[in-house]
Amino acid sequence: MQVQQGQKPADEFGKCIEFLLEAVEGSYQPFIIADSAGIIKGCNGAFARLVGYAKEELVSKRVEDLTPPEWRRQESGIIAGQVRSGMPAIYRKEYVRKDGTRVPVEVFDRVAFDKDGRPMYFYAFITDLSEKG
Repeated sequence: MQVQQGQKPADEFGKCIEFLLEAVEGSYQPFIIADSAGIIKGCNGAFARLVGYAKEELVSKRVEDLTPPEWRRQESGIIAGQVRSGMPAIYRKEYVRKDGTRVPVEVFDRVAFDKDGRPMYFYAFITDLSEKG
């Protein structure tokens, strides 16, 4: 992802988020995007329904806030590996819904880097495993 001359990296980040969210809004596949600190910057309606929150409630929450404590260390290790390798990851975990119940999921997570190789944001497609039986 290259920054256009005269364009600030923050502007580009915002445009990327808008584009990705617009592209997946009507999808039945839950989708989430978070900045490099793990703060949710957007999601589609399918993700909001999966975790039982309004989309507006999710923006600015940390992904960690939706992850049970016993899954956090594993997920942190996976994300660190992605940052080192630049490769996407597929892994299983759970999310804690707003009502406190848990939902098992499979996460396909990808990191996007800036032109200097620093992580800018992560985006993930989520599969609800509770429906798989």
